[in-house]
Amino acid sequence: MAAPASGQDWNGSVSNLWFTGANWTPNTVPNSAAAAVSITNATNNPVLIDGAPTISTLTLGALNSLNLNNGESLTVAGPTIANNGNILIQFFRQFHRCDS
Repeated sequence: MAAPASGQDWNGSVSNLWFTGANWTPNTVPNSAAAAVSITNATNNPVLIDGAPTISTLTLGALNSLNLNNGESLTVAGPTIANNGNILIQFFRQFHRCDS
């Protein structure tokens, strides 16, 4: 049985880097197939993926941007990407969507 989704909201209180725990509420980096990620706070935007996280779902607000640079990747393992903002993928970067 799959783990229940765990909501994690961007607060951007420290920087614009994904893998900084204090940028998230609760204070932990979303990096599991159970992480339901919401980026709807425009503080410290764009959000920069500085690693290779796996998440369950992604909600991106209208005033928000998510950037993949420097060879990083993002895997969305669940069924939902709600993108009202901008997702910027630079050359040779990877974005994975896995249908369950």
